[in-house]
Amino acid sequence: MPLFPRTWDSDFIDLPVVDPRQQHTPTVSREQIEGALTTSNDTFRCLIACLAGSGLRINEALAIRLDDPQSPHTVFDPASSTIHVRRGLWRGREQDSTKTPSAVRSVEIPHALGAMLMEFAGKREGFLFGNGRPLPETTAREHFTKVNLSPFHSLRRFRVKHLAEQNCAPAVARYWTGHATSDIHERYNHLAANVQFRRAECDRIGLGFELPEVKKV
Repeated sequence: MPLFPRTWDSDFIDLPVVDPRQQHTPTVSREQIEGALTTSNDTFRCLIACLAGSGLRINEALAIRLDDPQSPHTVFDPASSTIHVRRGLWRGREQDSTKTPSAVRSVEIPHALGAMLMEFAGKREGFLFGNGRPLPETTAREHFTKVNLSPFHSLRRFRVKHLAEQNCAPAVARYWTGHATSDIHERYNHLAANVQFRRAECDRIGLGFELPEVKKV
């Protein structure tokens, strides 16, 4: 028998009722992304394209390093056009782990985006977006406002929507976005663990928007 028979539920503590259908979940269109790409400098152009073309969270994208693919950090591997997510940022500081265990993943990106990031990186070292230190999130947020883009997560929603429209295998879509699954069928089919299948899906699905040329810096 419990000492204090009290049910700590949402009614007892008077929590507000959250209706997912009424939550504000802004997204962006292909035209808005392409417009922002053409009016941004190389750094923000590549950041916007990376977010919209990979579905990464902003703290994951800003943590990308130009390092050995086997390093414990989040790295961009130009040879395979893949971003290996292993760490994120919190208030500009690299963390020892990701938001959730499911967030540790290898995200294949279209080769056109990989070539764009590789050209932008050049022979630099350290963080892909930043100069010695990662690009501050506040700086990126100010630029998004300047080019009339909704907050960072809108680009993640764009990617999720594009994957769904192209009939991406649900197991792979969840894997790329770092979402855990409770679907027993997805756990059994092991599609998310099949690198060749993920690569083929990535090449088939594409970006959903056009990339401009990036000049070397």
